[in-house]
Amino acid sequence: MKQKTGLFAGNEGLSTLAGKKLTTRGETVIFSFEAIPALPDTHVFAPGDIAAVLGFLMNEEVTHLALVGKLPPSIAFAPALHVSGKAFLAGLDEWKGETILAKLADLLTGKGFTVINLIALFAEYLADETVPTRRQPDEKEEKDIRLGAEAARIFMPHRVGQTVAVKNGMILAVEGAEGTDGMIRRVKDYCGNAVIVKIAGPNKDPRFDLPTVGPRTIEAMREAGAGILAVEAGMTVIVEREATVALCDTYNIGLTGIKPGKS
Repeated sequence: MKQKTGLFAGNEGLSTLAGKKLTTRGETVIFSFEAIPALPDTHVFAPGDIAAVLGFLMNEEVTHLALVGKLPPSIAFAPALHVSGKAFLAGLDEWKGETILAKLADLLTGKGFTVINLIALFAEYLADETVPTRRQPDEKEEKDIRLGAEAARIFMPHRVGQTVAVKNGMILAVEGAEGTDGMIRRVKDYCGNAVIVKIAGPNKDPRFDLPTVGPRTIEAMREAGAGILAVEAGMTVIVEREATVALCDTYNIGLTGIKPGKS
């Protein structure tokens, strides 16, 4: 008997990819707190309406869940946040994005749902340590990659700084609430040809929020004039890999993988 999976969607590219993967396992129903243009069949709920989501999943007889979507930090402070979401947050000691998602995953597990390991789900799309692009980092850029990874791992326990921009040993920008692409675009205010380093961080919970890059990330790098994108191997999903690599080569951007836990 095939499983019925609920897909919590967000990032269009990753959610679309997840939908394709999950259809091989059985029926999939998609839900989110926002409309997803690429996924018109998405069931959209009011922000933070956990009660309605649980009712929907149970009514649909969902057994498994893929938590691909993210909860933006702003949702916790949104005036329109549903009362059930407010009650859920009131029970948490801290409102870090990963803490909220972890507690939500625990809640869903407690309700009898199996939360899918995303690293296993996206195994074939994870970055490795090879350099798939024509451009490769030079010695100075390799040094910046090591610095960026080291800095990001210092910030990660505070659930900030998943992505860092570096140039000639200087930290130019650290990812905040605006997300990776927004941070990359900020870099153009400082200089061109920066190195962008994106990591998952130690003890990454594989049930949600995997680092993801794809064509939109590369377009953001082109706009910012950034030259190298280094991502954590085995932990970062490359959406539309062929298109992503092709864009890198078109814009003379290097894409490379770094060892997990190494700087």
